[in-house]
Order: sequence, then structure tokens, then C-alpha cells
Amino acid sequence: MAGEEDAWASPPVAEAGTLLDEAGVAWWLAGGQAIDWFAGKTTRPHFDLDLGIWRDEALRVQERLAGWDLRCPDPPGTLRPWAPGERLPPRV
Repeated sequence: MAGEEDAWASPPVAEAGTLLDEAGVAWWLAGGQAIDWFAGKTTRPHFDLDLGIWRDEALRVQERLAGWDLRCPDPPGTLRPWAPGERLPPRV
């Protein structure tokens, strides 16, 4: 769908990492970009950025990124808004 990539424009990994470092949390690269990094080549274009964080640090990240459109995976197969102050249940 035309323009869909723009709706999901993500910061570069280094910029996102800096934001999370400033929040004082541990983080790691996940998803397709992690696979590309491991493989040492780009396998396809990526329009999103999948990062992992520890659950007990999640609200600190949310505070640091206040005003961002934050989403969380809610199995099975749903990506939903992450409400301010929401503690995510274990399945999310």
C-alpha cells in the first residue's frame, strides 16, 4: 500500500539505541534487522524497528519516549497501542 512505509518510519538503530541508553535501560535489537546484522547483509527493506527491553524497565522507556506512537505485540498476531502507564501482562 502506497505510503504505508511512511506511517511506520522508525529511527535508525543507533538513534534508538541512544534514546534507550539515555533512559538507562538494557536493550537489544530483534526482528529482521537483527537477522540482517547477524548475516552481515540486508535481506530486504525494513520499515519498522524491533527492539527488546526487560519488562521491569518498560515504564522507564515509555516515560523517555513520551509522545511517541508506541505499540506492543499482543498475541496472536496483533500490534496494539501501548497506553501511557500500562504495565504489560506477561503474554505481551
